[in-house]
Amino acid sequence: MKRLITFLCAMMLLMSVGIVSLAQDDMTVIDVDRTVGTIFGEHDEYLLFTPQARNDVYLVDDQGRIVNRWEISGVGRDAWLLDNGNLLVSTTRFEDPQDPFAEEMGFIGIDGRFEEYTWDGELVWSYEPNIPNARVHHGVTPMPNGNILFIAWEYKTNEEAIQAGRNPELLGEGLWNDLFLEYNPELDEIVWQWSAWDHVIQDFDPTKDNYGVVADNPQKININFYDPESQRIEDWIHANTMDYNPVLDQIVISAREYNEFWIVDHSKSTEEVSGEAGDLLYRWGNPQTYDRGTAADRHLYFQHDVQWVDEGLRGAGNIIVYSNDNRFTSLNEAQSSFNFSTIVEITPPLNDDGTYAIEDSEAYAPAEPTWYYDGFPNNFFYSRRISGTQRLPNGNTLVNKGQQIQIFEVDQNHDVVWLYEPPLAGNRLTPQGSPLTSGVFRTRRYAPNHPALEGRDLTPSLTLEDLAGSSQDFVGAITTSTTFSALMTEDITERYYGFQANRGDSLQIRARGMDTSGALSLSINDPDTQEVLVQAEANADGETLLAYNIPEEDNYVLVLTVDGEEDTLGRYGVELLTGAAIAAGGVDVFEGVDDDIPRLNLGATIDDEITGDNPDSVYVFYGEEGQTFSLTMTPVSGDLIPAMNLQNTSRQILEEAESETQEEISIEDYVLPYTGTYFVYVSRNINLEERNTVGEFQVTLTDSGEMQ
Repeated sequence: MKRLITFLCAMMLLMSVGIVSLAQDDMTVIDVDRTVGTIFGEHDEYLLFTPQARNDVYLVDDQGRIVNRWEISGVGRDAWLLDNGNLLVSTTRFEDPQDPFAEEMGFIGIDGRFEEYTWDGELVWSYEPNIPNARVHHGVTPMPNGNILFIAWEYKTNEEAIQAGRNPELLGEGLWNDLFLEYNPELDEIVWQWSAWDHVIQDFDPTKDNYGVVADNPQKININFYDPESQRIEDWIHANTMDYNPVLDQIVISAREYNEFWIVDHSKSTEEVSGEAGDLLYRWGNPQTYDRGTAADRHLYFQHDVQWVDEGLRGAGNIIVYSNDNRFTSLNEAQSSFNFSTIVEITPPLNDDGTYAIEDSEAYAPAEPTWYYDGFPNNFFYSRRISGTQRLPNGNTLVNKGQQIQIFEVDQNHDVVWLYEPPLAGNRLTPQGSPLTSGVFRTRRYAPNHPALEGRDLTPSLTLEDLAGSSQDFVGAITTSTTFSALMTEDITERYYGFQANRGDSLQIRARGMDTSGALSLSINDPDTQEVLVQAEANADGETLLAYNIPEEDNYVLVLTVDGEEDTLGRYGVELLTGAAIAAGGVDVFEGVDDDIPRLNLGATIDDEITGDNPDSVYVFYGEEGQTFSLTMTPVSGDLIPAMNLQNTSRQILEEAESETQEEISIEDYVLPYTGTYFVYVSRNINLEERNTVGEFQVTLTDSGEMQ
């Protein structure tokens, strides 16, 4: 009964705007200063998470207040705090359709770059694996020795697959084998590799490789196992996470399409693990995959975030995983009529020598989990994909419902004791109460005594809700170097947007009516004293332009106001740009722009080249609002197929031109929308299939002398 009451109370809270919290069995009104992002509960730890549609990584306290924020180079997926306080993150790489993997399979993953940042956001290193005929996917895992583990698809042709024993009826355009690799940032090289392809078996065709009896070889991977519920023909394994056990020197792998996890030996060399020494040490979740079970013996469904429970925690040495889509399970047959997710913990049958016990003709033990959580009776944390879990120092378990994000803590009795909903919708921050449509691949909680937090300033600042405004009508994000929109109504004539800025940043803020007109004003306020630091009123055209040089690193509030009369209501577009310093007060007009980026002066021509190692070039120039100019890119030698675009300081494309031949291209008579800094981005034409797209070229910026 207590579980049911607790759950129903939580659901009531979720449907509200977070005005109450749950403490034990009592309903308690929360302090109004607490973020509504935390629906209930509190603790003294810090949560790290990466919205999959944004280039931000957040560290927040138990009330959702930002302790640190990192801006990364692309859209992030997976992030970790290292013991030195640095951030390890996987993010998108610049896509290259000339990649043979992408070209042959017509598929490009969203990962491909790993980066390390200091606590203060400085890039330490960036690594884009260059593995022939392969493509990186699904996150990153740090190791105690400073190395990182990652996963890559390796393309195998249909001919290679058939020779390995794959049933031709289970083929599309080849197979995507999974590689598991270890990268050493100090050496800048891959130092270890394990390939699933080296450990397959098949009982389909005795004339082909790897023929044998599947049930007699549970240490091998049946290359013809196929789950029709998934329909991933080419992506036959779809590994999505790994974890490393330094005590055992073993790696556990989540094999999503097999609905099980595998353990392999890391103590052997790459050469050794390519043979029998690299066969599976253990597997669990779906004994059908090695012909030692039926559907009734299956426990995992498209699982994610498999990991060992760390030493010193409840269940140390056990394995815990988020099972995404349990339509039927031996845990509770009554739930087979609807989709639900489960947190599953098992105690593997570990022998003293690091191997795992298995009886002849039997499946790997255990037959049932040691502990599980399914949110019964109304599994509110169902997530079809991504998601994760973590055992916490207090013995509780952190659960990350990856889709339509909910992050919560559940105790051993299945009671939810803390719940947080990051206010994210797509790539935007959104006020609490709006639909949550973003995804978080996995999250991690860090205790105050974790080495990464030692000596750090952990003073909380704004909540994500503060960064998003305070109304459900708000639909945009508010960070520096962005564009968003705001809706004013008869009841809401003033909006507040928190943002963070650094000393020396030069802001340019413009607001204008998009489907209405009226008297607007902008101001930047001190969030503590509410003192107005600078203000600008609407001009005759009903728009405002505000320039301001940030005096010190701090939190600031942007205030957008209309006069409240009926004809001023409607939607307003707002641009908040930084780094493109306004020519005022003696400030360098290129302040905040990397000195390595060449300056493209009006009336000048730059000679440059594109090579295999330098696929694109970036230039910067400064212009005045209303100024008209033309950009020209002229191939000089080689096989260059030119492409060019103009970007603002937030790297949004304003205008672009490209060619299908080796001919000159240009952006003609373009009128600058504002005074400030602009970037010219030049590359080979990435929309074409030609390989030899390299050569010398010239870029010319011509000032027409006209002002619009």
